Amino acid sequence: MSSDKPSKSIKDLMDEDKNIKKAVDELREENRTVNRDSVKDRLLTLMQSGAVTEEDYKNARELLG
Repeated sequence: MSSDKPSKSIKDLMDEDKNIKKAVDELREENRTVNRDSVKDRLLTLMQSGAVTEEDYKNARELLG
């Protein structure tokens, strides 16, 4: 009993595609935030160990946002 009608309309597929793209964008932003935080933590460790000056640390943090 096959039907000639597709199981999903083009609009449904386009909506799914839009939702998938939105989810991917959100994951990318979350990944950027995690990476940025990781870099900030590493910079702090370097400054505390004396490998990076406090001024360089502050400048780098400013660049990272």
